[in-house]
Amino acid sequence: MKKTIILLTMLCLLLASCGEQAKPAESSAPEAESSETASESLGQEEELLALQAELKEANQDLAKANRRISTLEAQIDSLAARLERLEPLKLEDLQQEALRLTAELEDATAELEEQTQLAASLQAEVTRLEANLGGSQPSLILRSIPIAIDHPSNWHRLLLVQDEKFRVILYLRYPDGETVEITRKNLNKDGYIAPSPDGKHIAYNNYSWEFNTLIYLYDLETKETRTLPTSLPEDETPSAMCWLDSRYLLFVCQFDHGTIVQGGDVYYYDIETDKHGKIIETDDPGMLQINDFHRYDDFMILTATQLEEEYLDPIDDKYFTVSYEQIYDLIETGTLLTLKSEDEI
Repeated sequence: MKKTIILLTMLCLLLASCGEQAKPAESSAPEAESSETASESLGQEEELLALQAELKEANQDLAKANRRISTLEAQIDSLAARLERLEPLKLEDLQQEALRLTAELEDATAELEEQTQLAASLQAEVTRLEANLGGSQPSLILRSIPIAIDHPSNWHRLLLVQDEKFRVILYLRYPDGETVEITRKNLNKDGYIAPSPDGKHIAYNNYSWEFNTLIYLYDLETKETRTLPTSLPEDETPSAMCWLDSRYLLFVCQFDHGTIVQGGDVYYYDIETDKHGKIIETDDPGMLQINDFHRYDDFMILTATQLEEEYLDPIDDKYFTVSYEQIYDLIETGTLLTLKSEDEI
């Protein structure tokens, strides 16, 4: 742009000098010379007009460029202002995210340390049990069940162990690693074990296929075991168990034999009064059988197996929700809840 302006300035000076040379000649000059000078002056005027037109166009372009520069500068200033507003927000977000991730990392690290200690403790317990049993074959931990005793954070662990002679033994492992035997009577590897929520009792049974089962209650304070006197229908036996709270034990009662048995109905047992009875059934007991419990904050999910009509094979699991409030009401009123297939969740 600067070169264009300089060139146009030089052209204007040149044209001005040419204008001075184009002054009329002395009256004594020949007429032909006067005609030639007039022709040359006319050509220079045309060239001047053309250059002036180019200069005007150049000035217009310069004005456009200046406006464009002004517009871009304004946009840059606007972007800079926006960046100044955005940058602190981004920094704050990143700092918050960094704090969140740091907290998660600390929690994960703590959990990893806890799991590592638990694994080491379990391994030490396995080694100790193997040494105590003294057999050539190692003992086998069939199940490891957490149980909180006296305080929600005071975690103990129930260990169901099978020794080298295939005897099933139930142990209680304390947080310091000490392990005591609870019982080796009336146990088998398929039996159900359910510690009470307050950590004071352990309910277990010797459930086995095609055998009648009894429910036993071990008191962790007195270290005594008693058999719960259930008056169940003939040829029916307890199987899966779950505590409603530390007083009421729920269990499934089903036929004790038969290849199509997948579950049955739900009974309760009051360990304070020894009262018990059926509280939940299905509308088609032979084809829809309850077989498991899942506890949540204020309700339970019951699992029931649906049998195929022609060959009586299990074809599907159905799930039903029952609130604790409903269950307490069933126990207090002695009423019976019937679950229907269309009520599944």
